Amino acid sequence: MTEEKTFEPENFSGLNWREAKKFIGRTVGFSDNPDDGWRKDILLNVEKQKNHFQTASELHFDYIRTYPETYKHPTIKVGDTELPKPETEAPEKKTKIWEWYPGGILKSEWTGDPIVQNLLETGRIHLTQERAQTWADWWENTVINN
Repeated sequence: MTEEKTFEPENFSGLNWREAKKFIGRTVGFSDNPDDGWRKDILLNVEKQKNHFQTASELHFDYIRTYPETYKHPTIKVGDTELPKPETEAPEKKTKIWEWYPGGILKSEWTGDPIVQNLLETGRIHLTQERAQTWADWWENTVINN
């Protein structure tokens, strides 16, 4: 399998604490001083008055950041198989995309032209090679070879 793209963490502090609310219940990194290191825990709450982040261990911190496990790409069920959900919204122009087709994948850039838009609407576009390959393999093994 091909690895996902390099992860870039999102950082949050008292300046953008409102944006961190979407991570409540997920694993994030916590620190009072990022130069001294980070610890992982579950984000329980974002405290409005103090602009602090509360962890599952009831500690309060000034900074949090996301980790790769903070994000989980959604899946859909096709029959008994769980597959990565295809993209449903057009990415920005020149974003790398992978189109799956029976037996393979094709890497390109999002242009927004009608043919590629149709592929998006029919669930054939992914933003990672791994997710597109999962669909191509499933289609070949489940639909073509059965």
